[in-house]
Amino acid sequence: MNRYDLLVADELDAITKNPRISLSRNNPIALIFGVGGFIGSSIADQLLKKGIQVVGIDDFSLGFRENLIEASKNKRFHLIDQSITDHLELGLPRLDYGFFACESSSDQPTLRSGLAQFLDICAKFSPKVAMLSTLELYESKIPSELEDLKSAEVYMANFVRHKKLNGRIIRLSGVYGPRMHFRENDPMLRLIKASLTGDLAKEQPVSTFLSRALYIDDAVALILKSVFSGATSHKIYDGARLQPIQVTEIKQILLDPIWFEEKGLKITPLPAWTSPNLQKSVKELSWRPKTPLIDSLKETITYFKHGSIDLSKRLAERTKPVNNLLPFANPKWSFNNPQINEKSHDKGNLENKQGSHHKFFSTKRLGLLICLTLIGYGLIWPVVSFAWAGVSVAKNLNQANQAIQKGDFNQARLSVKSAQGSVDNLAGIIGSLSVLHRVGFLDSYLKIGERGVLALQEGTSGASHAVTGAQELASISQIISGSQTGDLPSLYSQAQTELNAADTNVNQASVLVNDPTFLNQIPGSFKGQMADYATKLITFSNLIDKSRLMANLLPDITGLGSKKSYLLLLQNNLELRPTGGFIGSYGQLDFENGKIKNIKVDDIYNLDGNLKDHIEPPPEIKSDLGQKDYFLRDANFDPDFPTTALTTESFYKKEAGVSVDGVIGLDLTASSNLVDAVGGLNLPDYGENINKDNLFQKVISHAEVGFFPGSQAKHNYLADLENALFNKLFFLSNQNWPAIIGAVNQSFDQKHMLIYLNDTVDQSYLGAANWSGAFPKLSGGEVASQSASVNDFLAVVDANLGANKANYYLQRSYFLDTSLGTDGKIFHKLKLTYQNSSPSDVFPAGAYKNRLRVYLPAGTKLTRATVGERDILPEVTSFSDYGRTGYSMLLSVAPKESQVLILEYQLNSTLGFGVDNQAQYQLTVQKEPGTFEDPFNWQLTYPINENIAKVEGGDTTMSKQEVDLSTNLVTDKTFKVSLEKQ
Repeated sequence: MNRYDLLVADELDAITKNPRISLSRNNPIALIFGVGGFIGSSIADQLLKKGIQVVGIDDFSLGFRENLIEASKNKRFHLIDQSITDHLELGLPRLDYGFFACESSSDQPTLRSGLAQFLDICAKFSPKVAMLSTLELYESKIPSELEDLKSAEVYMANFVRHKKLNGRIIRLSGVYGPRMHFRENDPMLRLIKASLTGDLAKEQPVSTFLSRALYIDDAVALILKSVFSGATSHKIYDGARLQPIQVTEIKQILLDPIWFEEKGLKITPLPAWTSPNLQKSVKELSWRPKTPLIDSLKETITYFKHGSIDLSKRLAERTKPVNNLLPFANPKWSFNNPQINEKSHDKGNLENKQGSHHKFFSTKRLGLLICLTLIGYGLIWPVVSFAWAGVSVAKNLNQANQAIQKGDFNQARLSVKSAQGSVDNLAGIIGSLSVLHRVGFLDSYLKIGERGVLALQEGTSGASHAVTGAQELASISQIISGSQTGDLPSLYSQAQTELNAADTNVNQASVLVNDPTFLNQIPGSFKGQMADYATKLITFSNLIDKSRLMANLLPDITGLGSKKSYLLLLQNNLELRPTGGFIGSYGQLDFENGKIKNIKVDDIYNLDGNLKDHIEPPPEIKSDLGQKDYFLRDANFDPDFPTTALTTESFYKKEAGVSVDGVIGLDLTASSNLVDAVGGLNLPDYGENINKDNLFQKVISHAEVGFFPGSQAKHNYLADLENALFNKLFFLSNQNWPAIIGAVNQSFDQKHMLIYLNDTVDQSYLGAANWSGAFPKLSGGEVASQSASVNDFLAVVDANLGANKANYYLQRSYFLDTSLGTDGKIFHKLKLTYQNSSPSDVFPAGAYKNRLRVYLPAGTKLTRATVGERDILPEVTSFSDYGRTGYSMLLSVAPKESQVLILEYQLNSTLGFGVDNQAQYQLTVQKEPGTFEDPFNWQLTYPINENIAKVEGGDTTMSKQEVDLSTNLVTDKTFKVSLEKQ
């Protein structure tokens, strides 16, 4: 054993002759026959990156142990060092994917015995199965060594059909890249071999010889897409470079890749090569080779020249017959120059020469006509097509998004397919103009077109993956609720794979379509269409982000493989409190092994009656509410939901004797969104039908007073309503789960639903999505004494301590007047207007008794505070929390009255200008959970020697030295202003 084999043997601690391997039943498993080969090992690496367990079988008679060094570092990889033709008893707990990737198609025992055994194993589990084959089977005369491979394909097809397996065949051209062998006929591989052995200069290929070889990354991407995508069973997919490359140009690159990279030697564009199933790969799988040629060759050469690879061993392996750089068998793709018969040319007589003279002028006119036609076709038709494609794609993506929200995945898929069809037509038009590239005509113009097509292709491909991922997520939701059955781990894996692919595609499309260079170059006739397309990409990107988050968190949240329990805080935002509303009801939600097990909802007073200990309340609860004891119902006084969650968990442990794994808070607005998603509620005990439009009014009409700890006087209407909602949500079948998921996403985004998980990793994901209700901590820019970049902050937190539902009758609006001084000082005047339309003091209406807290950047000085004409500055108390300066005051608004609170303050930070005379000012306004769409208007005044370069964040109007911006606080808002000094 040489040093390479010793190195690999040390690394491959997973190798065993004993097939009794330890596998998790809860994670997907893939089986690879021929895992030590070039393609088999590359498939294994990609599967492991996706979190899939891999069982590989190989005796290394053709494969190489060093191919598996990376895989062996992953604990999910398991290798059986045994011939795939031997009888195997694997004892697998499950099998989700199977790949038959034998290294040599001329190895008859492997094809006959190995394939039969591979399929027998797969038939026990019904996984998705893929067999690798070669495009050479399309040749008119199949080489004798491939006859067995063709028979193997027939065997595979019959077996899959008979056993009803989910199987497909992938036919590949020659494949090259790191770990490659040199057994293929393609001339690309021959040139790479010559480069590695120092014989490249001796090779004398001609320009008519072509290569369609595929880089390994692109080949593996096709294989995995054929398996992970839906509706691919019982099909053949082809993989090859879409446009062949002249072998002479490949040689130039290999001789001097650095020169090629620096000088930009252009590859001669050739007509697209096709095969019976290549377009199927492109259209159905949204696949196309993406690795640049120069990059792929550099990676391949570097791997063999600078890695610890025994090249001589690979070159000495048994190889298939290779002709000396012959062109492809199909003469259609040979570009031989016609031979000129000089003798025949010389024999032309006078009459022939005269005819030639007249023919010259006729040909000239014809050539001019052709040129004019090409110019018209090249300039006008692509522009019209781009404009039409942009409109069509944006329209179809919008329709697809709407269909997903309604749960109509068939319609969503049709809309995406229609969008892809428009893009394919456009790609065909651009491709047909490739001849103009060759003559250097309209070259830059066509490159813009190609870039635009690529942006459209990436976006529609992402949309296709998003539809599949959303459908998998909807299926998961049905299984969680118990209305359907299915393999949750497999569905989670598939959803995550599809949504990750969607995220990659849409991000790439966004980068392309928002590139300033591209935007400046595209004709103005369809800039609007590209802008609309970019907007639709943002919509899909948001959908994908939220879906990915749910697909990643749901296995843990729902206790897949375990049990989980959560405390529900049902917050009534008609009586506003800092994290959403008064906790009038509570619930407990239990999951077991990924499915809902039990849910109960009850009146909070029934629970609070069990508290035996005295717990000291916050001073404001004690003074303003007159409550000498602290209970769970008032435990959400802190604006930071994670802090509130930990407090409520402690209360729940004391009052119910139950420890939970997290806390979920939802207010009446979130409940209203869910009621709409499930199609309304019927409350037979009350004789009422509840919908989104009447829910708040019904809650108000049934509001009751007189409850006290331990009271059993009456049913709590809100608790009964929530019980009916959760029962319909979780225990009735045929729900519109995409609409439900959409309602949950909307409620999270608008802070009507908040979640805290005890698991710190999962909680970090929630924080990144802004779903945790965490109150933002101090950011560095807020404390700088003077800086060219200042981050300002404002959060107004109300707490209704009037023991009524006055927020039902209340309207609140903001007006912030900001002045930037010539010395960089920043002054604010905040005007908060409260209008209480309560008809009287009679419950549930009444005065709005509001403990109001304002959070500002650290060191901010409050200089004035008034309510109407009354100076309340002496009544205001200051505090520090979350690294910020805060001010607290009690504000009361009587029924049928309005109050205007004005706070004037100055920041501790000052805004300066950098050496480039530029400055950045950012203001973040925090929405309070449970509030509605409060109007927010901002007026910014700046010195006469400064200009506004850019404003972001809302509808903006500008006048001399003033910016006016209007929006609402349905979500947190951030405003960015770029200034420059004259």
